[in-house]
Amino acid sequence: MAMLMLTAPLKRLTGASEYLQRGLAAAESVFALLDTEGEIDSGTETIGRVRGELQFDHVRFAYGQDGRHALRDITLHIRAGENVALDSESERHVQAALETLMQGRTTLVIAHRLSTIEKADRIATRFMNASPPSSTSSA
Repeated sequence: MAMLMLTAPLKRLTGASEYLQRGLAAAESVFALLDTEGEIDSGTETIGRVRGELQFDHVRFAYGQDGRHALRDITLHIRAGENVALDSESERHVQAALETLMQGRTTLVIAHRLSTIEKADRIATRFMNASPPSSTSSA
């Protein structure tokens, strides 16, 4: 009879072990991130006068130590006054790629169209040379 009375406390004890193991695994991930070498670029590059164009040459961006690339050898040049847009098929490919890329990650996406980021958890807006829309209500 005494043995049967021990089963409930033993089950609770093994359940606590599961949470402890999860916590230790999470802590290991956090400490591994904290132990990662800092970025070499000190951010001291001085940016010259704006010329009215945007240019990126051979941009690469990878996540973590595994080196899996999110961007690889991307070159983009937009001159002042040019409009740049994606056709709807390309937009769908970008949306699919973003959905895959964002799974399980905190991701910052800069987008012109709301449809590109409509599945985001949070959306922040920036209004250039204009006031943001107000959300006042009349009683």
